[in-house]
Amino acid sequence: MNDSLPQLEAQKSELLRQLATVGDLRRGSITATSGKCGKPNCHCAKRGDVGHGPNFRLTRRVAGKTTTETFACPAALRKAILAQDKATLETLAAEQLSYSHSDAHLEDKTKFINAIMTRKAVFKSLEFPELTVAIVGNNAIVRHLWVSESELDGKITNTKIGVLQVWQKQDSRWKLLARASFRLPQSA
Repeated sequence: MNDSLPQLEAQKSELLRQLATVGDLRRGSITATSGKCGKPNCHCAKRGDVGHGPNFRLTRRVAGKTTTETFACPAALRKAILAQDKATLETLAAEQLSYSHSDAHLEDKTKFINAIMTRKAVFKSLEFPELTVAIVGNNAIVRHLWVSESELDGKITNTKIGVLQVWQKQDSRWKLLARASFRLPQSA
């Protein structure tokens, strides 16, 4: 080791100064859980189905006790889109929702839900792979791919785009506040 004690202390001070500028940083861990529920009529019981999830859990110490909070919103949204579940979509979407498609088409909450409920295409599959979650204060930044296969009038369409979602905790519930999607580079 060639660094002197004063050099190491200076490096430590600089790292601590940089960490202080990060903002809301919470101690704890975020883990992803997935699995099958065991219900014989559920989609997860089918051979090859990936099951439910991922559901994210934030585990941390609060007032001396270990607490775990589940952040299942991306999986719940995916399920509601597939099932055209209006009640769940109403619950998950914030009143202030700004929902942007990869072609720059913009929708508010009402238009977003109406588009799902009146869609003519049938989803054969919809997955959110490469999903990551970063919780920052009362907000969660979610990134994932949207990989789907749909059918309309006998024509199959495969879609693979990138998605950024912003969820916000409102009245102790996570709500989708904003969503933007984008076309991936040709090599993706």
